[in-house]
Amino acid sequence: MKHNEPKSLCIGDAAMSLTTRREFLVRASSIALGLLAYPCFKSARLWGQETATPGKFTYDYLNQTWGAWHLNSFLELITDEDRLNLKKALGLLHPEARVTQLRGRSQDVYDILKGLLWSSSHWLPYWWRSVRKIDYHGLVQWCASKLGAATSSEINNLSTFALERKIMERLFIKVWDELEPEQRKELLCRIDKTECIKDKAAVAALSGAAALATLSATVFFSGFAFYTTMSTVICTVAGFLGVTLPFAVYTTASSAVALLAGPIGWAAAAVLALAGLAVLGRADVNKTTAFVVALHCIKVQHLQREGYKDKDIFGE
Repeated sequence: MKHNEPKSLCIGDAAMSLTTRREFLVRASSIALGLLAYPCFKSARLWGQETATPGKFTYDYLNQTWGAWHLNSFLELITDEDRLNLKKALGLLHPEARVTQLRGRSQDVYDILKGLLWSSSHWLPYWWRSVRKIDYHGLVQWCASKLGAATSSEINNLSTFALERKIMERLFIKVWDELEPEQRKELLCRIDKTECIKDKAAVAALSGAAALATLSATVFFSGFAFYTTMSTVICTVAGFLGVTLPFAVYTTASSAVALLAGPIGWAAAAVLALAGLAVLGRADVNKTTAFVVALHCIKVQHLQREGYKDKDIFGE
């Protein structure tokens, strides 16, 4: 019997060795398949991004909070003209700069992200933050909070797109409160040429917040029409200040949003800054808000261009 023990042991060892080899082969195969599948998955994802459009991308992620991936992907999808406006909004290019002064899509996207990170950061933490990992929704929340554009509940619960619109509405309130009652009445007449807004004198006597609440029930402040109205507001107020703008050019909804996405819109966003002048080395809510306003209007412009309706975006 003793002579058989070594033999039995050898058989057991061989069986164990065979099992171990099988497990090794199964695991190795799984790892190999995983390594092969990952590039394919990544390529498919990138291909999907490249075939997407800015409007569809905005619509697909309309009710979400936008992180770094959303922002980076959207900047890749938009047009050169859009990227030009965003660089201007961040002060990276002169307001008169043209598309010919861009550096190429990848470099322009990187420049925009770097400029946004610098504008929204204190100088010290800026150096160890990643340009490709900007929490865009966090920046929108910060701007909305600083500007008093939304309640704490709205800041914590609204999607990025909805919170951006709150900032746009805050822009209207701020501009309205700076006007005299007679100027407000003139503005209402510019907005409403069909006398749909009743008792304009009474509305003109209201504060910006109360006026917006009242006017939100009208067609001029609902859905996409809100952006056409905002372009009228900015052009009219510019006229009060003696600044001549080619207002006749901005008569359609899409061109009105183009106005807001461009220099006029993001420059007007500067009036939202409640903290005074930017302090060297500190995060600049003024410039960051200008970027947020421009990006939001670019989203809206592409949604309109691609045929989305009010009910698709605003449920109206």
